[in-house]
Amino acid sequence: NFCMDRGAGHQLEDVRHSSYGPWRRAIERIFAEEEGHVAHGELWVRRLAEDPATRKEAQETLEKWFLRTMNIFGRPHTANNQVYRKFGLKRRDNDEVRQAFANEVRPMVEACGLTLPEWRPPWE
Repeated sequence: NFCMDRGAGHQLEDVRHSSYGPWRRAIERIFAEEEGHVAHGELWVRRLAEDPATRKEAQETLEKWFLRTMNIFGRPHTANNQVYRKFGLKRRDNDEVRQAFANEVRPMVEACGLTLPEWRPPWE
C-alpha cells in the first residue's frame, strides 16, 4: 500500500538512529525492505492515476489509506514519546513524523493528478 508502506518508512526512519544498537540494526534491515515496497507503491499509484479506467478507484483508495496512515503515528506529545526521545530511542514527536509523511506524499499525489483528503485528528 502506497500510504501505509511510506508511513511505516517514516516511523522506521525515526528510530534508525536509535541509541539502542540491537534495535537500530534490526530496523535497518526492515527499512531496506520497506524502501522496495514504497517504490513499488509509487509506480502503481502513477499507473493507476494515469489510466482513466482506474483513476477513480485510485483516488478512492488513496482517500481510504491516507486517512488510516495519518492515524498510525499516534497522538502528539505523549508521555511515552517524550521518554523515547529522552533516551534516544526516537528523535521526533509523533506529530513531527506525521507531518514529514504528509509533506512528502502531497507533491507526489498532486503530480499524479490526485487529491489528498483532509485529515482530522480523531482525538480532537
